[in-house]
Parts: sequence; structure tokens; C-alpha cells
Amino acid sequence: MGAQHRVLLTKLKDSDTRLRYAAATVEHGWSRNILTMQIEARAIERQGKAVTNFDRTVPAAQSDLAASRSKTPTSSTSSA
Repeated sequence: MGAQHRVLLTKLKDSDTRLRYAAATVEHGWSRNILTMQIEARAIERQGKAVTNFDRTVPAAQSDLAASRSKTPTSSTSSA
């Protein structure tokens, strides 16, 4: 994570939120632009809050997988 990432993170007021974005940046290899978009979209704050019907419509093994995938940022955003 570069200096520009750290500058963006210092603009976040809540230290817990800042740490979660920093961890996600390292984990997913987000560029500065992707980190900016994730912060603007409040991705970390929204994480895990998706309303789904997986538990009623998909077999248990697949519903657990589908639910876990809906709680994590997509890996396609890390390629920018």
C-alpha cells in the first residue's frame, strides 16, 4: 500500500473504518482509484448488509457460498 493510499485513508474519521479499508486494500490489491471508489460507495460500511433469499431458494451448501460471496467485495474491482 503506497503513500497515496495512506493519504486517502487519513481522511476517514473513524479509525475502525480506516483499518478495514486498509486491510481490504492490501487483501484485494486495490489501486488508489479503486480505493477512492470503494470509499465513495461506502463499500466497507455496506459489507454484509445485502438482503437475500438464498436460504429459502438455494440448497444449503450453495446458499452459504452465495451468501458469503455477497458479503465480500468483488475481485473484479482489484484489477484496475
